[in-house]
Amino acid sequence: MPLLPSPLRTEIGALLREAGRTILLPAFHDHRTGGVHRKQDGSPVTETDRRCQEFLHRHLRRCTPRFAFLGEEMEPAAQQQALRADTPCWCLDPLDGTSNFVAGIPCFAISLGLLHQGRAVAGWIYDPVADELFCPDDPPQPAPTAASPLAESVGFVDFKRLTPRLALRLLTHPIGSSQRNLGSCALEWAWLTRGRGRFLIHGGEQIWDYAAGLALARNSGCMVCDFSGADPLAGGRLASSILAARSEEELRALQQAVA
Repeated sequence: MPLLPSPLRTEIGALLREAGRTILLPAFHDHRTGGVHRKQDGSPVTETDRRCQEFLHRHLRRCTPRFAFLGEEMEPAAQQQALRADTPCWCLDPLDGTSNFVAGIPCFAISLGLLHQGRAVAGWIYDPVADELFCPDDPPQPAPTAASPLAESVGFVDFKRLTPRLALRLLTHPIGSSQRNLGSCALEWAWLTRGRGRFLIHGGEQIWDYAAGLALARNSGCMVCDFSGADPLAGGRLASSILAARSEEELRALQQAVA
């Protein structure tokens, strides 16, 4: 029996759409962020982040009362406790791309992953501006053909979280013809699964940044590991470096590039 039956997977997607339509978009269009605060790591958080998390947590608890819950806006101790739970665990970023959201840049998303027994088993990413939902029932995408070399591709690279030495190397010896950062980890994952980018390199994503994307990427046929070649979820850690590509051969090329 699947962990989540099809009707429930559909309901989860509808919940994300509702949160985007009733919470994120009105605040974005009316410039009502509710004030911007800085967390200990320096990242921004708004009242809209918290409202969206509270809304989704409440409804997820109703749909799946025995599942644990890990949200970005929780205290670290509570996050660790949720991650160690024996039950399946929801992992939510209620507003991925908060800096874009605050700046009026229409590039942000809701990211919801489901973790179970050390694996990312399902993921939903919702882009409320484009009204586009990426979900577990999306069909796998075909791998790129040999006629389209990696050197001519577009990929996602977050230079800010790389070491200066590695960042300089990737700038002077780029992997693809264009390397960019959207300011939303979730949308980079989502776009990768649809073939809108061929690779992803990130020096340190939090688990709520990549839980949904990891599940969606692997479901779409992508290969994913951290900079050392291990699974990003190995050891129950809250953060990991990320390498993701559309094929095993291209993942090996990324590993060589960051070695």
